[in-house]
Order: sequence, then C-alpha cells, then structure tokens
Amino acid sequence: MRWIKYSAVIGAEITLRTSGSPLDEAKNSALQVTEAGEIDRASSIDALIAGLPRSALPMLDAIEVAVGYPYANHMILPWQDEILIPADRLAYAESMLEQQYGIVRSDWYCEIFQERFACPAIASAIRRDVVDEIVSACKKQKLRLRRVHSLLADTINRQSGAPDADAVFVSHQSGGYEFAFRRDGIWCNAFALRGIGQTAEQCLISASMMANHFPTNIHFSEYAIPHDDVTATEIATATDADAALENNHAPV
Repeated sequence: MRWIKYSAVIGAEITLRTSGSPLDEAKNSALQVTEAGEIDRASSIDALIAGLPRSALPMLDAIEVAVGYPYANHMILPWQDEILIPADRLAYAESMLEQQYGIVRSDWYCEIFQERFACPAIASAIRRDVVDEIVSACKKQKLRLRRVHSLLADTINRQSGAPDADAVFVSHQSGGYEFAFRRDGIWCNAFALRGIGQTAEQCLISASMMANHFPTNIHFSEYAIPHDDVTATEIATATDADAALENNHAPV
C-alpha cells in the first residue's frame, strides 16, 4: 500500500482504523492519567495518532473523524423560507441548538446535513475542544485531516441509496446511542441517549417512545469494539472515562 487512509470515531471511546482493516481487529490502549487522577483526553489522542503506522508516502496519509456521543448533540432543524444563505442557515442552526441544549456557541462546532429544499434537516453540535484536540494531534504528526463531522451524519451517509421513508438510523458507540427518525420521507427527530446498562433493543424502545415513532426499517451501525484479547495494530481503542456530559438528552 503506497498510502494509508484512517477513519476515527471519537466518543466515550476513541477508535482509529486503517483502510481495509476489519473493525473487529482492535488493540486497546490505556489512557494517560494526570497526577490528579483525571483522564487526559488530549494527550491520549496525541499518543494514539503518534503511534499510527505510516506509509512509504506519509504526506499522502489521511484521516476522517466522526465525533459521537457524548461529544455531540442533535436536533431537527425546521425549514424557514426566509433563511436560504448558508451562513444564515448555520447561524439559525446554532441558535436553535443553543435554545435546545443550553450550549455556548463558541464551545461547539455546528453542522447541518440531510438538507433538502423546503424540508427539515438535521443539525448537530460537536464539542469544539474535541475537534481542536484531533486537529492539533494531526498537525503534530503531519497527518492530513480530510473531514470532521458527526457520527450520526457518518452513519446516515454510509447507507446506500435514498433513506427509507419511515426509518430510524442508530449509531452505537461505547456509552451511548444516537438516533435519527424519518416519518413519511421527512426527518422528524434526532437526539442521543446514554446507553450504559441498557441493551440496544431497550434503548431503541426508549428512543422510539420519546420520538413517538416506531418505524420498522432500522439501520443499526455498531462502532463499539469489544475489549477482549485482540492483537491487530491497525486500530487503537481507548476508554474515555470523562465522557459524561450534562444536558445531553432527547427532547420530550
């Protein structure tokens, strides 16, 4: 292989994967801990990326990053006829996310996806400090960062063809689940739920009740990697114990 493409999922765990490597081949890495006993996420990301194998043409190596629970919040962005300019729509999404979750705009990176004229879209807020940490780590190792987006967007974009008219898209990454519901061809609800102590089925039932929608088309994407004995070097996975965030809940 002349160059390497990595994909990363950052949530309650940090998972790095090379192109062509099966997801179940993983290696667990211990997170660095400060003298105060707190997990140092930035140093852990630095160490993980610094330890990645590089190709014979390292300047061509690249990484895409998807950020998930608990570092992302989601909501449905209603269509507004008078808000069409991209910058205005982004400001509108930031305002709506601020109202929904009480976030401080400067602390979050906002994205809008699944946009269609005159239809609701999905807006996501991603913790800016997490984005800054992965950007900094990539710069230190001269690793090209191709894209940063939400894990929910990544999950939906991976589905081939147009989404079903009635469906739910589910992302599971250690510690939490993220959901996007469609009803009659329209995105109608999007949010994240803490998943510790619950099965995927239990979380899906809870989410469906909160969304008041029980679609039969379920698109489930598993990003959590077992922590059992694994030996491959292509993926490094580390548990991030500072994962809990307040106000990261589904709208009622």
